[in-house]
Amino acid sequence: MSMPRTVLALALAIALLPQLSAAEKPKPEKADKGDKNAAVKDGYFLQKGDTVLCLGDSNTENTKWMYLLFYGDLAKQYPELVGTPAPPYTHDAFKGGITMVNAGVSGDTAPGGLSRLPALLTQWKPTVCVVCFGMNDRKDAGTRANFAANLHGIVQKLKEAKVEVTLLSPTSTYPINDDLKSYIAILGEMNKTIQQVAAEEQVGYADAYTPSAKWISDGKPDYTYGDGIHVGDAGQRIMVDALAQCWHFGQAMAKEGTARPKQEFPAKSDKPADKSPEKGANAKNVPEKKATDKK
Repeated sequence: MSMPRTVLALALAIALLPQLSAAEKPKPEKADKGDKNAAVKDGYFLQKGDTVLCLGDSNTENTKWMYLLFYGDLAKQYPELVGTPAPPYTHDAFKGGITMVNAGVSGDTAPGGLSRLPALLTQWKPTVCVVCFGMNDRKDAGTRANFAANLHGIVQKLKEAKVEVTLLSPTSTYPINDDLKSYIAILGEMNKTIQQVAAEEQVGYADAYTPSAKWISDGKPDYTYGDGIHVGDAGQRIMVDALAQCWHFGQAMAKEGTARPKQEFPAKSDKPADKSPEKGANAKNVPEKKATDKK
């Protein structure tokens, strides 16, 4: 009787082997189809030692969003990027574990930023650049027509210098009057252009326009300093939060010596943004009246 039982037990074990092997084999993780960037969300984008050049207009030069980002959010979440004690604040740059450079010029536009960029690259040798134009470009049809080409020109110069790029869309004008109300839709179209350029160039895209437009549609109070253009505390928070989302704020920093985590970038579209040569860096843009954008 012992022999048949042994044979039976052996046969049963052999029959169960495929099932055990299948159970022990780890199942492949399914990609999140709702998030095209799920595979690259592997850490916070900024790294210790970065020099972040912030290129823009008066909403970069004369506001506190860089101060808010550097001394507020980063100091709490990533103190090693700020340093102890925190470095003193200066208008042009503040230096700690990273350096943030204020390269905003009141009244500037994308072509102006493009022309200023070579000297800034030589002076600061940045590793990351936040580009935020559109608020002044909105005012003239000719400048708007050249907007995509000038953004492409900026991105390409930064890529040639091996600089990581984040395109930050400006907030909407706040509709304190009919004139500024008319620009909400125009800036919405320009935001689409910024997104499209980011997709084509495969660089970071931080969307401050969409939450600001929702803020307006929700009937919330003016987020500017009262002129409908220059962002106050609430508007600056919208900008900083847009960068936080693009850079995966809150995730762990990558270990030193490892590859830089990637930022959010939009999927490519079948319709390219206009970057014809006649609308590039050599285009003749109508000069802006800078006084209208100064506080």
